[in-house]
Amino acid sequence: MNTSHKENTVSENIHISSIPKGQGYQLTLTVPHNQIGIICRVTSVLLLHGWDIIEANAETSKGGFVSDVFLVRSQSGVVMDSASLEKIRIDLNQLFYNGISVIEYLEREAN
Repeated sequence: MNTSHKENTVSENIHISSIPKGQGYQLTLTVPHNQIGIICRVTSVLLLHGWDIIEANAETSKGGFVSDVFLVRSQSGVVMDSASLEKIRIDLNQLFYNGISVIEYLEREAN
């Protein structure tokens, strides 16, 4: 089993995975349909988990399928392991499916 590739599914609608790439990690988020605020939600979660976004690429297919790819680097040198990815997944779940706004999330997590 390749332990350098981590995957999680958020409510069976969002898929998130990471692989090491250069000095950081390639984090891929796929969503089956386009929604307003995807990038805002993802960047907010990454910020609060201590990940700098070095590069981002967002694509939407004609059918509305979204694939966002981020090249991220830890602000403190931590590894993107399955525990880190799970924490990101949990927070994304809150923002996508539990009615938490980005502002509520940022205020709550910053305190």
